[in-house]
Amino acid sequence: MPYIRIDDDVWAHLRRHGRRGDTHNDTIRSFLGLPKAEYVTSAKEPPLYGKLMPLITAGLLTKGDTVTWHRPQRGETHTATVDASGCLVTADGAVFHTPDTCASSLVGFPCKGWPKWRTAAGDSLQQLRERAAAANPPGHERNATTGRHDSTP
Repeated sequence: MPYIRIDDDVWAHLRRHGRRGDTHNDTIRSFLGLPKAEYVTSAKEPPLYGKLMPLITAGLLTKGDTVTWHRPQRGETHTATVDASGCLVTADGAVFHTPDTCASSLVGFPCKGWPKWRTAAGDSLQQLRERAAAANPPGHERNATTGRHDSTP
C-alpha cells in the first residue's frame, strides 16, 4: 500500500476534521468525495495488531473482555471490548489500536488511556502491560509450542 508524507498543518487539519473512529485515510476520502473503503492488507503486509495483543498472548486478556473507564467527576462511564486482534472496540463500533487513542477519541483531547481503562477485576491496562513485560523480558521469546521462555543469544 502506498504511503504519503504530509506536513504538520495537514496533520492538524486531519485531526480536527476527522470523525470519531475514522482513520486519516477515511477523512481524506471524505474530503475528496470518495466512499469510505474497507482496509485490505496486501499479501506482503503483516497483519495489523492492536497494542493489547501482548496482553492477549500473555493470557492477561481475552477476546470479548470488557474494559471500563469511570469518570465520576463527569458522571460518565465508558466501555470498550477487546477484539481478537488486540484492539478496543467501543459501543458505536469504532476500532482503536491503542487504549490512548480510544480514550482520546472519547474525550476529544489527548489522553493517556493505559492507566484509565480497567478490567472487571479492577486492574488497569497499564498494570497488565507491566505484568506482561515482567513475565517476558527483552531477549526472551516465548516458544509458541511449549509456552516456555527461550533465551535468544
